[in-house]
Amino acid sequence: MAQLPVTEEQLIERYGPHLNREPPGGWNAGLDVEREVETHCCFCGQQCGIKLKVADNRVVGFEPWY
Repeated sequence: MAQLPVTEEQLIERYGPHLNREPPGGWNAGLDVEREVETHCCFCGQQCGIKLKVADNRVVGFEPWY
């Protein structure tokens, strides 16, 4: 089995949390969304649908738009 080049904690610190490591209170803890804006992702060119979560005129998250 391959060994990690750094500790798991260092990976999490560098690349962020993982879905399997939910923060205390959950992912939406304290998130007060005013509206969702339907748009598309522009990263790879497939233009997948996403819903932007907006609060105080700022994007605070997003979800897939099925």
